[in-house]
Amino acid sequence: METQRDPASALPTPPLPRPQDAPLAFESRVATLSYAGGLIGAMTGGLQRRKLETTIARYNEEGYRLAHVLPAKTGILFHLIGLVCLLITLFLWAPQPGETLIFERRSMEKPGPAGRDIDLAASRLGLPPTKGEPVKVALVVAGIVAIPVVLELAWRLGG
Repeated sequence: METQRDPASALPTPPLPRPQDAPLAFESRVATLSYAGGLIGAMTGGLQRRKLETTIARYNEEGYRLAHVLPAKTGILFHLIGLVCLLITLFLWAPQPGETLIFERRSMEKPGPAGRDIDLAASRLGLPPTKGEPVKVALVVAGIVAIPVVLELAWRLGG
């Protein structure tokens, strides 16, 4: 007599996630664009595209990439206010719904213990706490200057 196996037990178990498969952390930024409507908006229609392009280019320079473009949600009240603005300005200007742009980039890794040691050494030398290469260069210069001084002291004490 054959025993029936449970179909769920016949399925392979999923592999365990590896460290390189871990999800990456992202930083996000949100930019909201609003446009002009009415005759002014109709005459400057190219400015809307230019405004969008310059906003995207500015965030791209900072290392962000465009992830989502969401149209602005408007209700009946927004359209009524727009109609009143058109009437008051004699059809020259009215608010127009814009877009919400969501940018993201991979988050930068936090400096490890070595970065903190460099900042600590820089503060002990009286250097301002700055990030990046200037602190490293200052430490190398201080080390190069210190070598002859230590050798001179050792020569005088030994001889």
